[in-house]
Amino acid sequence: MKKNHIFLLALLTLIGLLLRFWQLSALPNILNRDEAALAYNAFLIEKTGRDEFGKKLPLTFESFGDYKLPGYVYTLSLVFKAFPATDVNVRLPSAIAGTLLIPVVFLLGKRLNLSSNKSLILSLIIAVNPIFWFYSRIAFEANVALTFFVLALTFFLNEKPTLKNDLLGIFFVIVAILFYNTPLLLLPFFTLAIIVKRGVSKPKKWLSLAVGLAAIFVIFYLQLSDLTAQKKGITWFNDETTWDESVKYYNQFSGLSQKILGNKFIFYGEKIATALSKSLMPKFLVTTGGSHPWHTLPNWGHLYWPTYLLGIVGILFLLKNIRQSNYLSSLLLILFSLIPSIITVDSPHATRSLIFF
Repeated sequence: MKKNHIFLLALLTLIGLLLRFWQLSALPNILNRDEAALAYNAFLIEKTGRDEFGKKLPLTFESFGDYKLPGYVYTLSLVFKAFPATDVNVRLPSAIAGTLLIPVVFLLGKRLNLSSNKSLILSLIIAVNPIFWFYSRIAFEANVALTFFVLALTFFLNEKPTLKNDLLGIFFVIVAILFYNTPLLLLPFFTLAIIVKRGVSKPKKWLSLAVGLAAIFVIFYLQLSDLTAQKKGITWFNDETTWDESVKYYNQFSGLSQKILGNKFIFYGEKIATALSKSLMPKFLVTTGGSHPWHTLPNWGHLYWPTYLLGIVGILFLLKNIRQSNYLSSLLLILFSLIPSIITVDSPHATRSLIFF
């Protein structure tokens, strides 16, 4: 890599760092409920080795009726060993991860055979688009998981797969899963995309990795059963209100049409299709953002118009070249990354769309 590319990447990283760290303790001005829960449990772990319910070094943390993964809590407990338990230090892991994502995405671009100039454009997008610096200014476990998951992809998507790269990718996948549940949900789908990229007809290039990722999925799914059960409750398929709607939808038909048009596949298919459409619309992505006040800037979108338009051009390009495995796998990654958002009742949801962004 040329010196001017190194300089520009360092400059973009510095710009991104300033956007993420400037007045970090004051903007937002107070910790939200989730941040406070992470800080409280991290403080207790650092002082006593137990969580707020007295459990010793738990794998999942129950708090305010929710379950949290251990990654951020234990990381924060290490921060509290070295620094005071202040608001800015609660947000420190997220801010650092969000800054590191800038050079990580540059590396991803290079692994996808993009030129240094195009990879720098990717880093610029990460550095300045609202979705990335906004999430880095709040203690979001998903933001830290995003950096580790993208780092894993940089090893998995290498043009020449090696055992070393696959092992490093597996390590970073595990770390990402320990921070947030979305990487675990997406793991089977992303494994499929990796298989497509490496060549379905060339199992020697992907079989051992696929087996390893499948084992990770099963182990963590079973070990995190409390959390996965709780997260199922926020999907269309387990929401009581949606279930009542499905019954009413079914009862409006009769006879053969009830079986053909009134079945749950049609009902939930329409829900998911609507959620997918909303997730791709400018209203959510560019102009207004999501409805949850913790997950968006007030009356502001997640991306700038140039990024959104480039995204459309990119997807059209992938569709045009869909017969090539590299482009097909990229398109699959984009589509699969929206699954966590479009199956939840409060879709479109920015936090569950971070990997998509």
